[in-house]
Amino acid sequence: MGRCLLSVAIFLLVASTGSARVGPDRSAATSDPAAAEAAGYDRAVEHFDAGRIARAREVLEEFLAAQPEHWLAHSLYWQAVGRTADEDAMPDAVRSSLARFARVPIERRDESFYSTFMEGAGFLGDTATVESLQAEVVRRFPRGLEAQQHVLRAAAAEADPVRAAGMYRSYIEQFPENVSWTESAAGNQLKLMERHPDRFSCEEVVAAAWELDAISAAYILIYGNPTMRVYALTRIGAILLEHDPAQSMRFAERGVRFVEAAAPETDEFDEAAADTFRAIRILAAHRLERWTDVRRLAERFLPAPEAGTVVKINPWLPIGEADLRHAYSDALVADGRIGAAREQLCYAAVLDPSLTLVRDRLLQQDRLTEQQRRALEEKTSLFLDRRVDFRRQRLLGTQQKRPAPEFSLRDLAGRLVSLADFRGKIVVLDFWATWCGPCVAEMKELKKAHQERYRDDAVIEFVAVSIDTHKGKVAPFVEKHGLSLTVLHADGKVDGEYLKRGGIPQLFILDRGGNIRFHVIGFEAAHFHEHLDWMIEAALKQDV
Repeated sequence: MGRCLLSVAIFLLVASTGSARVGPDRSAATSDPAAAEAAGYDRAVEHFDAGRIARAREVLEEFLAAQPEHWLAHSLYWQAVGRTADEDAMPDAVRSSLARFARVPIERRDESFYSTFMEGAGFLGDTATVESLQAEVVRRFPRGLEAQQHVLRAAAAEADPVRAAGMYRSYIEQFPENVSWTESAAGNQLKLMERHPDRFSCEEVVAAAWELDAISAAYILIYGNPTMRVYALTRIGAILLEHDPAQSMRFAERGVRFVEAAAPETDEFDEAAADTFRAIRILAAHRLERWTDVRRLAERFLPAPEAGTVVKINPWLPIGEADLRHAYSDALVADGRIGAAREQLCYAAVLDPSLTLVRDRLLQQDRLTEQQRRALEEKTSLFLDRRVDFRRQRLLGTQQKRPAPEFSLRDLAGRLVSLADFRGKIVVLDFWATWCGPCVAEMKELKKAHQERYRDDAVIEFVAVSIDTHKGKVAPFVEKHGLSLTVLHADGKVDGEYLKRGGIPQLFILDRGGNIRFHVIGFEAAHFHEHLDWMIEAALKQDV
């Protein structure tokens, strides 16, 4: 599920010759200035991450009055101002901070100073100052975060994939202590090899896969984030399908074992996360023509057609249930079970129409009677109907009823719009931002639904609440994409009422009485319009 996280990312470099404190010592005496400073900033971060943006701004204003050289606090303050005030307030706040920054002697400039100064100058479009500060910080801190970012930016900008991969490799060798960024570099190196298979040998791809595996294993030991480990193993298994299916199978098996061991100890995922690895195992066995393994794995993993259940596979992978049923069909053909193979390939073709020609070739191998053909068509139609019914019932099972928190927000013209203004209507309420990729994708689909099906419906209202820090970017985005729905600016208070968990986008369906009936976190393109229609239809049927 695509979504953008709301939390503030703070990167700390831990040098191999020393250490850095990663958080305040809660047991320290309040008279300790360093502990008091950390505690004050922590309170602001907690408010901000919880969506209490207005309160975070108040804490930061008090904090910065006492600690003006806590550079990271300036950055968070700019964001809080951007979320709580008009579009001119944030530039003014940035200019005020940077006037102070410019007077700081060079000997007092640490890395957080440079990163915050460059962030502010970049926001104001002052590229000359950004370039000057970049040169200065790299010269003063050759192993610092900005120097490391310089290497990674150069690798990302390099047009030649072999040279770019070498630059990522060099970064990993130079900065092994920064496991978070070396994990990202190793992942980018493997992606390059996937995109340019003609430029890298199979041995190089496998070596890069094992390197990413080792770094992701180290990452979880330091940061305790099992989801990153699952993500890395999934990427490796999927990429190696084309390069070395035997190694792909090996990594998929490691992924299954990891999920089964980690799932009971975390709430980040459950054992269903292993389903993607099981899917990779089926496709790897298919490429190796290990037909017995394909049949055994598929029969254990694929739901029976009459069940109507849907296989859970990470949506960002180029793998779908149609691929699995196609592989299963080939295994059944190898076993001489042509009738069963036809059924599986018919199911695959309705899930992925690109398999229609493959299906037709198999159907033509033996002449089917008209009765056999009709029976096959009926089974396929029933297969689809059951899946649609399964998805519908699963979605409707998430229905709830709780009062939607009230708000009054400004639209792009500055008019005050209240949620109460829409009482008596079904409200499709979306929280989003222009910088969030999944949000932009969902906004395009909401535009399509609004313009093609609901624009003239007096009972349905589409409302999009932007949580953009840079409010000035919202109106140009709306104009560029031709959005006709109601767009509002969040005020830093309503965020915490609605966005208490997860990231963005978040979609709410409100009934005519102002109650939240459905709440969806993240964006999935598959069946989006169908699911939206079902939720609106269900909300319309409810008594208020």
